[in-house]
Amino acid sequence: MTKKIFICHAGGDINDTHEIGIIGFAYEWNGEWIRSPEDVEGRDRNPIMKLNPVFNPDIEVYGDVGCFSTVSELLA
Repeated sequence: MTKKIFICHAGGDINDTHEIGIIGFAYEWNGEWIRSPEDVEGRDRNPIMKLNPVFNPDIEVYGDVGCFSTVSELLA
């Protein structure tokens, strides 16, 4: 299983109650897609990952790939 840590860089703030990420928070991705890259190929839509916040893995977040970056991408 693919596990990666992503940081939200475009989303809500701590007061938002949406199913989007909170800017600056870390999320774990276990390789599961809500909308896969294959689903959006040739379309004007982004893939969406199923993410879980590191601070509370019971919460599910829909992570648009345009709003999250891997830790390695941020360090590069």
